[in-house]
Amino acid sequence: MLHQSLHKISKLTKLNKASIRKTVMPLCAIQNILYPSSFKHRDLSTDGMKCWNCNSSHTYELLCPSCNRVQCTGCTSNQINYFQLFKLKESFDISRNSLKPYYLKLQTLLHPDKFANTSQLEKDYSTTQSALINEAYKTLIEPLKRGLYMLKLNGYELESEVVDSETANQELLNDIFMLNFQVDDCDDITELQEISTDIEIDIENDIQAINEAFHENDFLAAKSHLIRMKYRSNIKMKLDDKMLDLSL
Repeated sequence: MLHQSLHKISKLTKLNKASIRKTVMPLCAIQNILYPSSFKHRDLSTDGMKCWNCNSSHTYELLCPSCNRVQCTGCTSNQINYFQLFKLKESFDISRNSLKPYYLKLQTLLHPDKFANTSQLEKDYSTTQSALINEAYKTLIEPLKRGLYMLKLNGYELESEVVDSETANQELLNDIFMLNFQVDDCDDITELQEISTDIEIDIENDIQAINEAFHENDFLAAKSHLIRMKYRSNIKMKLDDKMLDLSL
């Protein structure tokens, strides 16, 4: 069992609680050593998990439906994705309005300040659950991050943050080179604003194409459009920074 294995590790390395907290280990593993009596919830199955406090079964909820205690972050995050976290169907076509109300509700329920007077275990869980919710929200609220996340979920993840000539076609690379040259060579704010408007239109077209590709489960097409959108978004940020510098 996981608890017995970690107990042996702790015993063999002669770590006390203070030193365990300083080691580079997953939170669940550290807590399994520090709070062994609470780790009944490690009894997981494909149908759900068990609450560490009341031992009732549930389907990877952030809070136990029975006793309302905050649950193990590692146990939930390893079993459900960001869409499931927000009770949403996996889709590229989601709106800010469908995310923000539930995000605020979750943050209200799980904010670490609410657990200031609870056990260290619950404090740790609330902190990591709150961070998980923030990361999920930031990923799903932005079309580019959302699309890249969906590629990852479906086995088409971009292998690196830098898109190179092996993942982008030559026509796209030529277009991006020319667009970069335009931005670098221009010092007129009006002209830069016009370029910015054109890029925004292109990005909106990319978003529509990405949505259609995901709707048809054409992940290769979605990946191609996301690569294009990623390039344009990077140039748009560069352009915005340049216009800000010129306006000072």
